[in-house]
Amino acid sequence: KPTRESLTEVITKLPDDAKSDNKYFVGFYDESRLIAIADLIIGYPDSESAFIGWYVVDGELQRKGIGSQIFADIRANLKALGYDYISLGCVKENEIAVKFWESQGFKATGEESISGKHTIAAYARDI
Repeated sequence: KPTRESLTEVITKLPDDAKSDNKYFVGFYDESRLIAIADLIIGYPDSESAFIGWYVVDGELQRKGIGSQIFADIRANLKALGYDYISLGCVKENEIAVKFWESQGFKATGEESISGKHTIAAYARDI
């Protein structure tokens, strides 16, 4: 029987070889309204890389360029911190997410895994 994870479990989840000190769960606000969240792990899977665990933009604001603007800021900050490469896993069946990440310059690496009913495809790009 599937179990539901608590929010704390979801936002603190890490790959086995990542360090908790390198994980950031960040909220982006428009004045006092939360408009997006990002789950970032820096220095993973290697010291020159960053990994996006979650990236969610408020549904009312999707397809308006806000997600792209926020992601551009994330990339600029990661580059300024010395990171050169960024990767993520995307639910292969989620065509909207796949199109978004590909529009951001990500390419599928060919690596895939199964998580529950979904296929997770690995994507990566230079920062």
